Amino acid sequence: MTAGSKRLILYGFYNKKFKAAYPNFDSLSDREKKKIVEKLDDKKAEGFADHEIFEAEKDQMVVQDYPKPLNRYFVWYESPHESIEPIYFFCLNQLAEWGFPKVFKITDIFTAAEHSSFWGAATARLGLAADKVSQYMATIGQFIRKDLFQLVRDIRWIDERIKYHEDARKGNVSAEITLKGIWTDLVDGVVQGQRVSPNIFQLATQLQYTTLPDWFFQLHPQKTEEIDDMVNKLETTRVVKDLLRRKLEQYLVWREENYKELKQRRMFEVKYLRQNYNVIRMYVTWLKPYLKQIERLSADVSKLSSADLIAAFEGSLVEIEVLGVKIAEGNSKYYTCMLETFFYRARPSMPYTAETPGYHRGPIHVGQARISWRAYSWTMDEIQNFIRMKEKEDLELLKNIDASIKQTLDAIGDDLEEYLKQAGEEFEPKEEETKKPSKPSVFEPFEAVGKGFKDLFGSFVPLSIKKPAVKKPTKADLAKWVQEEKKAGKEAKSLLFKNYKIFKKAHKMLTW
Repeated sequence: MTAGSKRLILYGFYNKKFKAAYPNFDSLSDREKKKIVEKLDDKKAEGFADHEIFEAEKDQMVVQDYPKPLNRYFVWYESPHESIEPIYFFCLNQLAEWGFPKVFKITDIFTAAEHSSFWGAATARLGLAADKVSQYMATIGQFIRKDLFQLVRDIRWIDERIKYHEDARKGNVSAEITLKGIWTDLVDGVVQGQRVSPNIFQLATQLQYTTLPDWFFQLHPQKTEEIDDMVNKLETTRVVKDLLRRKLEQYLVWREENYKELKQRRMFEVKYLRQNYNVIRMYVTWLKPYLKQIERLSADVSKLSSADLIAAFEGSLVEIEVLGVKIAEGNSKYYTCMLETFFYRARPSMPYTAETPGYHRGPIHVGQARISWRAYSWTMDEIQNFIRMKEKEDLELLKNIDASIKQTLDAIGDDLEEYLKQAGEEFEPKEEETKKPSKPSVFEPFEAVGKGFKDLFGSFVPLSIKKPAVKKPTKADLAKWVQEEKKAGKEAKSLLFKNYKIFKKAHKMLTW
């Protein structure tokens, strides 16, 4: 109950006591809100949360982890032969008929007894999905570890060499000497990776070539035509001059060709980097549905200890929750909301049905249905907060895996994003922060398991959402919103009772 109380407070469902204790809570960031809520002890959290309290049995009051509704109705319905699926779809159709254009599916949980056929089928599917996830994760890890990191290192190395070349062309003596050192160590006297003749420094060990390295590193011709003029002015032997001409000629040709080669190789590496990046995106896209399936196929552990679910029996528990939302006529801020919660205790049945031509045998789910209707008058922010609160309990597996991929890629730094931009990849501009600049996000598709996951699953909403700047409401606005809230609440309670009454009539229950 304590965790539920803190969750309600964190997402804005608290009472007047908490509002008086923390008057500026709504204006704080999500991180600051979380710190305040975590510091609350259990007793205070339960006292501050706006819990729903209802009478489950006579004189037995129960506190639930739901915001306090305007009104609430509850029905237990059980039939030994009637399938439970039509109950849900009857209520869902009622929402559409009463003018609710948008219905959010909040919860969809299935739990089966360990020895039931349901559990066996679910675990078989779970195993297949887990195998696919491990396969895709291994492939993604291989691309990141062996290909992506290596490509970024190679491009950094190429950029370093290209900078030496460009600085040398601008007349930078240090860059020219650096290039000559690279040529002397790695190219001079080397053929196909094997040293076949001595380089300048090795020749300097011979008496007649002692001054060769000094002349080589002092003369800096930019073109081959300048070599003869510079060498002829030196006061040294003809043997040294001839060898110096040859070495300078070889160096200048290498410098020009190496610069072209580095530019071409860099272009190829950047394009290949983008190709690997897109392959990783493709695998992550394939991975997401399997992660969602694993989350949905996994049993709710908290329900395994329920007295309604016995391991030896052929039974299952199903929990479904939907939220219908509509705007009341004339309203601009407050919405009429109806929350329907279905809790099924079901078992499979194989009845024979007489159909032409002959008999057909098919399984149906029969058992007990417990249905709750709750009415609310909420703003769109409160609707989104409620959805986020319910989703906060799920999809931690997706969030953790997505975060690990993003952290791994962020470790490469800004260079990867810059290289991808050069290859034609487009990224959204980073938001500038006045206080503390955040570390730039490298990849849009890996961020908060969120935009991609939200599009695929309708869930996994990031904890931090940047709120648009709003104008301070006037007294007229506040008065209008009070009337809108009352109007939406009145309509919600009216439609709630009508749904409850029609359900009882349709299922031959006592009505008034």
